[in-house]
Amino acid sequence: MKAFIFVLLLVTSSCLVHAQQQNNLPPQAGPTPDASLLLPQNPTNENFPTPENILVVYKISVSSDSISEKIANYYQNKRSIPTVNMKRIDIPQSYTYPEGVATLFDNGEDIRSTGNLGWRYTNDFIAIPIQNYLNNTIVNGQPLKNRIKYIVFCKGIPHKIRYEPYDPNWSSRYRLHASVGALISLINQPDGRNFLQLFNTHVSSHNNPLFGVDVGSTMNYRFKSNHFVNAGGWYTQYLVSWLNGDNYSDVVGMIDKSATPNYSGQKT
Repeated sequence: MKAFIFVLLLVTSSCLVHAQQQNNLPPQAGPTPDASLLLPQNPTNENFPTPENILVVYKISVSSDSISEKIANYYQNKRSIPTVNMKRIDIPQSYTYPEGVATLFDNGEDIRSTGNLGWRYTNDFIAIPIQNYLNNTIVNGQPLKNRIKYIVFCKGIPHKIRYEPYDPNWSSRYRLHASVGALISLINQPDGRNFLQLFNTHVSSHNNPLFGVDVGSTMNYRFKSNHFVNAGGWYTQYLVSWLNGDNYSDVVGMIDKSATPNYSGQKT
């Protein structure tokens, strides 16, 4: 579990920049936050997470396309995830809004659209179902949102939003493209704000509050919801990662390796 959560932290920290990248950087890299704009964060002193802290989200099986559900079931059994922590959602291949159409490409991993339609698609079909489930599912007298810290998406849930027309030079300095995981990490804000407000905002605003938060690797800043906040008042509410690969066997292999990690080597 320790190794798995470390991977979650790495993946999500990179996702949270959720901005269209600079012109001279590859798509995988984002603009480095201005350290002077980062708020100091207090230690959380949280313990290691347990299976009860993880929500697994997978795509409803359609016809012969059941890989997302199969991966979710395998992961649940391997990690002893409670059944109530399993959430399936319906992901349409496309959806027509009055302004245009949001459509999935690249085997359902890429949402493409004009304007903010990809962001709205993410909100309507991914964020709202998850948020409603977390808020309305009661476990031991408390809403499920009170114990979930990590959200794991299974293969079949889209990865990213691509703004059209696509700019191969990534020259815009405004948030048009986005990581789906980054947006989902912002649901359930204490003041009720919605990540749609961030569309087309400048990339220098609303930095990731987890950036460089534990430089000394003290492990005193393990993730906690309603804790890490940026200067704009946006809280990182969940850490989001994917169980994804070219095929079922690849994903299962990744799950198995994370469950029994190899600690040999020099650890450099």
